[in-house]
Amino acid sequence: MLYFCKRCNTTVEIPDISKEQRHKILLLAADQQQLQAIKMLREYTRCDLVKAKAFVLHINPTGRCHRCKFDALEGECVTCPKCGAFNLNWSFASIFDEDFCSKLEYTLTWALKNSTEENLKDFWCDGVLPVSYDTNHAVQSSDSQTVKFTTSAFLGKDGQEQYQLDIILGPASHAAFLKNEPIVAFIPSPEHTDWIAIDVKKKVAVVVLN
Repeated sequence: MLYFCKRCNTTVEIPDISKEQRHKILLLAADQQQLQAIKMLREYTRCDLVKAKAFVLHINPTGRCHRCKFDALEGECVTCPKCGAFNLNWSFASIFDEDFCSKLEYTLTWALKNSTEENLKDFWCDGVLPVSYDTNHAVQSSDSQTVKFTTSAFLGKDGQEQYQLDIILGPASHAAFLKNEPIVAFIPSPEHTDWIAIDVKKKVAVVVLN
């Protein structure tokens, strides 16, 4: 399918790629590795450089227009009503939905009660923000087996201190993510805490999914 970008007078062709290939390209675009994303797309489709570049440079991984940051785009392939730029309006929001955030919040609270660190036993979690828009950030590992997303969570003895929350997908959850499948089942058991690390001074928490 072909789309036309009024802002840059470029025709954008949507390639026939799998969900897994799409997510790999999206991860590179979200990490501002457009050149690597273009190279990957050409390997997948054998398209020429011009088509690959036009496609990748119109990917929007944040939910905001890639040109003017307009934040009320509707649809996956959409022209921005403010600046006229075409957007491949992709994001990770559907993966980190309300079910995932609620389950992680609940599991963190109960897992911290089992912590061997005395200063964390009275901690609890009062919310995990979805990975979308301003909080949307992804970094893929060099071996492409794991990926890290950064958002925020409210932790502490009153559950009201805002922490940076790094969510690291392990091999199993990463494989599900690449297939656009739910990852809520890969949140580890609250009976163990070896998947959680919290730096109270820096206000940073890290969780590693299965």
